[in-house]
Amino acid sequence: PSHPGEESPPTPPIGRSRATAPVPVVPERPLPRAVAPWVVALLGGGSGALLTVAVALRSHATLAEIVALVGVVCTALVTVACFRTVKVIHIRRIEKVRTQAQTGRVAGLLESARGMTAQNSEAAVYEQLKIHSELLVPHDHFELAVFDESGKLAGRYSAAGIIDGYNATPTDAELTVYRSGAPIFEDGSGHTPLDVAGGASTVRLEEVRDAHIPVYAGEAVVAVTTIRRRHPGYTSDEIDALATLCQQGGIAIGRARLFAQVLAAKREWERVFDATAEGLALIDEQGRVRRCNAAFAGLAGMSLGSTIGQDHHGLRGIGIAAGADCAICNTIRTGSRAERVIQSAQGRVLKLTLSPYPTGGAVLVAQDVTAESQVRGAEQQLFESEKFAAIGRLAAGVSHEVNNPLMGINGLATVLLEDPAFTGENREMVALIQRESRRAAQITRDLLSFVRAEDGARGSISLNAVAHEVVELRAVAQHSAGITMTLDLAEDLPPVWASRAQLVQVVVNLVTNAEDAVEQLARREIRVSTSRSGRKVYLRVEDSGPGIPEELRARLFEPFFTTKAPGKGTGLGLSLSFSIAERHSGSLRAENIPGGGARFTIELPASESRAAA
Repeated sequence: PSHPGEESPPTPPIGRSRATAPVPVVPERPLPRAVAPWVVALLGGGSGALLTVAVALRSHATLAEIVALVGVVCTALVTVACFRTVKVIHIRRIEKVRTQAQTGRVAGLLESARGMTAQNSEAAVYEQLKIHSELLVPHDHFELAVFDESGKLAGRYSAAGIIDGYNATPTDAELTVYRSGAPIFEDGSGHTPLDVAGGASTVRLEEVRDAHIPVYAGEAVVAVTTIRRRHPGYTSDEIDALATLCQQGGIAIGRARLFAQVLAAKREWERVFDATAEGLALIDEQGRVRRCNAAFAGLAGMSLGSTIGQDHHGLRGIGIAAGADCAICNTIRTGSRAERVIQSAQGRVLKLTLSPYPTGGAVLVAQDVTAESQVRGAEQQLFESEKFAAIGRLAAGVSHEVNNPLMGINGLATVLLEDPAFTGENREMVALIQRESRRAAQITRDLLSFVRAEDGARGSISLNAVAHEVVELRAVAQHSAGITMTLDLAEDLPPVWASRAQLVQVVVNLVTNAEDAVEQLARREIRVSTSRSGRKVYLRVEDSGPGIPEELRARLFEPFFTTKAPGKGTGLGLSLSFSIAERHSGSLRAENIPGGGARFTIELPASESRAAA
């Protein structure tokens, strides 16, 4: 045990701080230990007894004198023991108070650590550091000088609030603490008692007014805490608690700065995503939208909040149906990249680019390519128009060259028919030659009329007669190909006001297409039928072929579109037939027959007379 007046070696009270130099202080003297009462009584009683015996043997005193002497000695010893016990009791009370204070500081440090680490902003950490420093170490003034990475004062925080670095300057003590990383204690006389470089000076805590403690975040000092008291004097426990509190504050400041950086990066990427015109979305393994930008929500036809968590099959604006053909599901399942062009529910054309996400799911990039598709469509239409114009010029020249020999054939056939001696079967063949040459000439004129948007000569025409004529024309070719064609014609069919040659051309085109559809099949059948419904007249051409693929139905009547082999079709037959039907105030439709085959229907208005037409 230490005794009064005995000096112990100086112990730094902030040994757990990041100070690079030791901080020598004058420690408080240790408390004396208490003496047990039975030891005092034993020593007193034994001493009194020995003293009494010695006196009695030496002076032959009477018994009364011996008893009186023993009483005096015992009383003196008991008095000394009582004073000693009272002092020990007082010291124990002081120890208890100190222990309670130390326990309170520990609890306060735990509470301060919890309070500061729960904050996500630096300003909130500053406030927590100010509050808990006042609770742990009562003082009259608190300041926190915050430094940036370049070593400049970023700002100062005190009871007055936050002052930025442009309106505040650091003190010499704060700069010294920031640069050295060691605390400084000042006694208010204008000098620093602590030799920071050597640490040889002794700091008398009872004389300290200002305490400057560094605040570390990792290995760097980020701030300096200054505590000031009007009346000097600190205890080693207070300094130690203040240093520990600053350590906790540094950890909290570093965490708040890291959180601010992460939050700023998150907001920056969100702004980047929202600034892009393409829709971006992260689809998880369950097919739900985990993240997306505003452009994707707009393409989906939903708000940004309602899009998050939505199943990708439920995005009504994009409209990807569930099934084996879903590109998103395939990418999630197989981890392969994919591209798909779809048409949304709003009629926009979307290009979807899918990439697998490293932890599962898929990244979807949706791009609105409606404008590009329209431009490409316009370019294609322009190209087709130019090609159609070129074919028109070519048709004009061809028709002129073809009409010359046709006129000769027709003239010779007419001469033969006017000869009365020319009779029999040969006369019928020449009549057929004359009729077909005239029809060929009419076809060339109709081709020119189509190019020039002219209707040609019209009259009252029977669709039944047109059907019979086509049967006769195609009879030889169908017989050699093994094709059976049947007629189912209505008896009460009213006539139509139309160009006979153009209607024959339409029906011939439909019949020849039907022949191409069945020529490779075992069952080769074509059926031509007519009917009426009110003021409408219908002619239908049906075949027993494989039918029309669904993906081609929308393009059947486009100019120059054909599925035939090169050299077998130009792609003009159906487009010309469609145009002829429209010029006759009618229509041409295509559909598949249940059970197999295709059906083309010509619909024309009935006409009892030319005036009615």
